[in-house]
Amino acid sequence: MEETANVLGGLALGSGVVALGLVSAFWGWMRRWYREWIPKVWVSLFRLMAAVAGVLRVAAGSTAAQGASPSWLPLLIVAALGYALWELVGIIGDAKAKAEKKRTRQDYDDELEALRQAAADAEGEAERLGYLASSLRELVTKKIQRVREALRASTLKQGSLPEVKEALSPVAHARSVLENFAVHLRNVARMSGGRMNQNFRIAVYGEKDGFLHPIDAFDLRTRRHDPLSSYSRHKDRFCLDNRERPAHAVQCLHAGRMLIVENCGEAPDFDHFSEPQKVYLKSMVACPQSNVSSEGGSVVVTIDTDAAGYFREEHCVSLELQIEEFAVRLALEYALAGLVREPLTQEQE
Repeated sequence: MEETANVLGGLALGSGVVALGLVSAFWGWMRRWYREWIPKVWVSLFRLMAAVAGVLRVAAGSTAAQGASPSWLPLLIVAALGYALWELVGIIGDAKAKAEKKRTRQDYDDELEALRQAAADAEGEAERLGYLASSLRELVTKKIQRVREALRASTLKQGSLPEVKEALSPVAHARSVLENFAVHLRNVARMSGGRMNQNFRIAVYGEKDGFLHPIDAFDLRTRRHDPLSSYSRHKDRFCLDNRERPAHAVQCLHAGRMLIVENCGEAPDFDHFSEPQKVYLKSMVACPQSNVSSEGGSVVVTIDTDAAGYFREEHCVSLELQIEEFAVRLALEYALAGLVREPLTQEQE
């Protein structure tokens, strides 16, 4: 019996050594098999072996007195070593298992936070699209009102070109498109926590004779449609062949894609036309548009604001959608202006 107990104790001791090595050095593989109750079972087993050794010691007391080797001693040593090993396995394994659970919980928390942020972004995007739909609906309503007013004022049984021109009012309505777009941008800025008086300037440039000419513009703060002075003072930078220091609108046309400058004051490749411009032009976007000009030339829409960091690359898809929705309304008015021979381009101050 003693030999059997010693063999079993040796096996248990060996398993403790192996388990300690696995838990310490190969936790990445071992963690899928580890259970907290396993070391506790082995610890209880070695406690039992220690108890058996104690019983054997009492039973073999007379033998020990005669000088014989105590049979309980090896079993007690195995029990003590095995107990210590499996206690150590339990301590290390439990600590790593708890750390693993903590990391897993943190991963879940991070994933949950990401989902919450995605939901908030989706809600914000839905609200922006709601503002967009409302602004576009208002443009259609204004157009309908103009046509109905012209119809009510008409005294002719058959329409005439002057009356059609008055009813359509393409240039006036094109200006309304820019005004509504600027108001829409401010509403979106307020929704995102921007200033109540954040300003936006929108400009539409069209290609003609190798230059980008300003077709129309609007400044939300001043309500003026002639806020641009850069073209008349720096016309060379609006030349399409300019490759050294072209205006940002020209750069956009060269690149063939939307360009966003988050912070104009810190962007190394952005040049203000003047020092005063640095006060109100702090973030900018330029977006090329096709099929807007009735003459078929290239068109670029630029928007700038006095809030640094407002336009960001991560919002490029949403921003491009908004620009395109208003640009197609401009394209309609520009086409109607061409039909009724109403000039679009005006001299900028």
